[in-house]
Amino acid sequence: MKNRKWLIAFIGAALLGLTGCSGNQSAPAAQQAPMVRVFTAIQKDTPIVYEFVGDIQPLNEARVSPKVSGVIIEKYVNGGEYVVAGQPLFQIDSRDYQTTVTATYSQVVDSEVTHSRMKQDRVRYEQLLAQGAISQQQYDIALASENQSAAQVDARRATLTQAELNLDYTIVRAPMNGKVGVDLASVGTFAVAGQTPVATVSSLDPVQVQFSLSETDYLKFARSAVGAEMYSMPIRLTLADGSEYPESGKIVEIDRGLNQQTGTLSMKAQFNNPKELLLPSMFARVYLTGGMQQNAILIPQRSVYMQLTKSFVTVVNAEGKAEVRPVTLGTKTGQLVVVESGLQPGDQVMVEGQGKIPPGTPVQMVEIQESDLKIDSQGKN
Repeated sequence: MKNRKWLIAFIGAALLGLTGCSGNQSAPAAQQAPMVRVFTAIQKDTPIVYEFVGDIQPLNEARVSPKVSGVIIEKYVNGGEYVVAGQPLFQIDSRDYQTTVTATYSQVVDSEVTHSRMKQDRVRYEQLLAQGAISQQQYDIALASENQSAAQVDARRATLTQAELNLDYTIVRAPMNGKVGVDLASVGTFAVAGQTPVATVSSLDPVQVQFSLSETDYLKFARSAVGAEMYSMPIRLTLADGSEYPESGKIVEIDRGLNQQTGTLSMKAQFNNPKELLLPSMFARVYLTGGMQQNAILIPQRSVYMQLTKSFVTVVNAEGKAEVRPVTLGTKTGQLVVVESGLQPGDQVMVEGQGKIPPGTPVQMVEIQESDLKIDSQGKN
């Protein structure tokens, strides 16, 4: 009984001691404000850059069909190979065409012999006519026979020439320099002259990029000083992975009018492609610079985030707290984008994590410059 009372007293003292110890602990430290990187909105004159979606096309492309019909018996190239104009691609069975050449040649020789005999007769009749030994009618008949045989020689020679061409056409050749597609006809295919496509050859240097301007953008260009200089304006490309194509291009074609279905004006720009990086049907973004925008407000493109169809940024207000603002964006220029409304010069815009920090949250700022944006971009690439 004494032992039980002693155990209860010991446990009570222990609990009392633990309570006293916890009372001596300090309160948890206040949560530290998150560190964010901000960019101060700048104001300066900036080029107006228009962005369009472009489709890369070969400057020249040919779907090759044979000029004579027949069975393909040999293929000389593989898909993806580079070919030069006149290089053999396929061989069509030529036996029937060779037979036609041989038979036609025999007919030419026969007609030439006949013509030679008719000519000799006409010469002899001419002498007899001079001697009064034959009538004029007999001479005229001999002359007509000579002319008829001469015409037959010409006709059969033309037939022979066509037969020889058809024999040569049994070798299907590349129409130009370029790269062959993989859609090659197989050996054993019966190809119909002018109908069966057996290969596609595309030129890859230079290439064209086709894009379209809206009617509104066209009117802006047409009314500005740069409208008349459109053909000399440099064009830039950004590829699907976000990288900028190193070569600049120039506009080479502008459609005569707007497309009635889309209401857009189609254009083509030409780019050198020495390393054949650009391939037909690739996607690219086309950037066209036209004029200057005075006193434009600029912030980093990556500071903007979308919710539904609207654009937002998070700024750090005068109280040092996060504040969400809707913005209307203009054109892009490098790593920056023009803000048409929603910000003032000097506003401090969060560059990273802006969609994750709730409005009203106190933050600590680390300010970055435009040069830091370029370094960050290179690091990500």
